[in-house]
Formats: sequence, C-alpha cells, structure tokens
Amino acid sequence: MLTVGRDYLFFEKVDCTKQSLTATMTRGAAVMTPSLIAMIPEQSFGSVLVATISTRYGSEPLSAVKAMLADPAMDVPALEAGLRAMFGGTDTRWIFPIAELKTFKVTTGFFGMISLVMPGESVRRIVIRDKGGKVAAKSFFAAS
Repeated sequence: MLTVGRDYLFFEKVDCTKQSLTATMTRGAAVMTPSLIAMIPEQSFGSVLVATISTRYGSEPLSAVKAMLADPAMDVPALEAGLRAMFGGTDTRWIFPIAELKTFKVTTGFFGMISLVMPGESVRRIVIRDKGGKVAAKSFFAAS
C-alpha cells in the first residue's frame, strides 16, 4: 500500500512549460516518486501540433492515475511501471526518471518550481499550484 509523503506525492494543479522552438504550457496533475516525476497532461497551450497530438491519447488519464493511487495492492515499482506504460509512448515526454536528468532543481517561494532537463532536450519547468506543494516537493526530494 502506498503512503502519501513517503512513497509518492500527488498534485492536482500543475503547470509544465517547455522552453524550445515550440514553447508550450501544459496544465494538468503530477505524480512524483523518489525516482520518477510523471506529468499528467489535461490541457495544452502553445503549438497546435503539440496540443492536439500529445494530450489526447487517453479519455480520462487523471481518473486512471487516481485509481492506481487508490489501489491498496499498489506499491512504488508497480506505480512507476503503470505511469511509464500510460505516458511513456507519447510524442511529448511526460515521464522524467530522476536518475537520467541532466538538471534537477526544486525551489520554493513565490517563484518556486521544479526545473529539469533531460539529456538532449530543452529545459522544462513544473510549477505546483496546490497550496504547500512546492515546500512538500522540496522536502520529499531532500529526504530521498
């Protein structure tokens, strides 16, 4: 059984920006484990191509993720495998294995965010809009 704050964090209000030639901003949710960050896209702004292709691969991805988190038989490896299966095969990257990140920084405060860069990719910034989320994420990853 998964424990919030120890095994994972879940945030329902998250913005993720990608800085590149096709700058986009995606609204959605995020699940974070000690070794993985998964963005659950719900609405995308920016490049029409990115918005129409990369966020329309499932009918209710947020509901599916919530069901996984509520499953009493779920553990961290199964959760990570499920997230990879759901979001790993899309045109846009939504899964960020922390061990593979070239840059990973969590900051708090008014302009706090998670900055991450996968090798060979543009910087992405994840802003947690849930109250207390930035501090919770910083503490979570500091303890990992």
